[in-house]
Amino acid sequence: MPSGTGGLDGLPCHWAPGRAPHIPELLAPAIVTWVKQGPAGCGLDRANWTAAALATYLYQTRGIAVSERTMRAFCTKHDVRPYRPTYQYLKGDPDQQEAARQALETLKKSHRR
Repeated sequence: MPSGTGGLDGLPCHWAPGRAPHIPELLAPAIVTWVKQGPAGCGLDRANWTAAALATYLYQTRGIAVSERTMRAFCTKHDVRPYRPTYQYLKGDPDQQEAARQALETLKKSHRR
């Protein structure tokens, strides 16, 4: 093809490969397992993972230093949400509910007087 023919359609677009990831893909299953187990499953005294805590744990266990932002991007890429609720809502104790109901009724009656 002679030079200058084809206009803009004749100019191919080549994207640079980009920077290599800081967290190797080989560690993805391990990090996902950490998140699923929770910090307590990894021997830590925490209720929930945060991106910063995961980054710190990665450095402590594997010697790879990454920022909180890098860890957050990694978690997003791998569909991992490190923030999990620490509680589970269960129905309240019926006896305690009844005692509270009676205490409220007593309080309402004394307030009316």
